[in-house]
Amino acid sequence: MGATAPLTGSHTLSSHLGLRPITNMRVPCKICDGPANLYGVVDMNHPGQTAQAHRAPLTGVPIHDRRCTDCGFLLTDAFDDWSLYNDGYEAVDQDYRIKRPTDNAAALRPERNLAEAPTAT
Repeated sequence: MGATAPLTGSHTLSSHLGLRPITNMRVPCKICDGPANLYGVVDMNHPGQTAQAHRAPLTGVPIHDRRCTDCGFLLTDAFDDWSLYNDGYEAVDQDYRIKRPTDNAAALRPERNLAEAPTAT
């Protein structure tokens, strides 16, 4: 992929928070390892797709998104050096501990029809 080239004018608060410096170089996709280019930007306190997310005021700290050109996955590498799931995380995402893993497991688990299951001979 090549060396990363930091963009000029990086936000001081971003570095204070330990965010990975933004680069205009492609980074590998976290799903398929394809090239992920810069795609968009949101405020650090912008909630994701959590329906009951805590609505904190905007910070002015930009978080840059990338989109994989191979699989279309939308990602950011800004928080890759963080441990996100600390004691305060549940305040902004109440579903992460039980509901989301349970729902994800149910979506991934194939429903088996026992009448169609092969029998041992």
